Amino acid sequence: MSETSFTLSQLQSWMQNALHAPSGVPKNQANAMLTSHPRFSGADGLAVFQRSFFLRIVSCMRDQFPALCHALGQGLFDDFVAEYIVAAPPESYTLYDLGRRFPAFLQSNRPDSADARETWIDFVVDLARFERQVFVMFDAPGAETTGYATLQTPDAELRLQPAVSLGSYRFPVAMYYHDVRAERPATLPPLDAMQVALVSSPT
Repeated sequence: MSETSFTLSQLQSWMQNALHAPSGVPKNQANAMLTSHPRFSGADGLAVFQRSFFLRIVSCMRDQFPALCHALGQGLFDDFVAEYIVAAPPESYTLYDLGRRFPAFLQSNRPDSADARETWIDFVVDLARFERQVFVMFDAPGAETTGYATLQTPDAELRLQPAVSLGSYRFPVAMYYHDVRAERPATLPPLDAMQVALVSSPT
């Protein structure tokens, strides 16, 4: 890269855009921005980096949304992730928050219309919401300082644990999630409202 022609901020912004939306970077632009190697051009080197970046992102998203990946199929899931990181690029140096906006992205980019909602898309959105909350709860504070109640604990001393999440869903997403994780057959469930309570507990 030529730091005499571009400021560091400009270079960082360009590289970020090149990683998040690789199709938007013309080859001649990449060659102008990046130093070529005797064995490959700047554009060729960038393509390798772009591919590695996407593979890392999609691998993390599969880990955060395993049941959703199963429901959609890996190919379609990866396509959604590719569109997602263009619309909502990572905001942190860590990948913990990578999927935070994914359920809202799926809801906002539904392929059906408001007048003709499709059930399977409702299920996909609900499942994404559920899996995101499960992921968050893994690192939420639990009963490390308060301990658990016992059968002898007086009612007046009962307190809700600090890490409790309540969710309402249109489908039995928790059952589908557990079937996938247990490698049992899992198919699109019918509409059947489910309320779920998640509690973070020490391992």
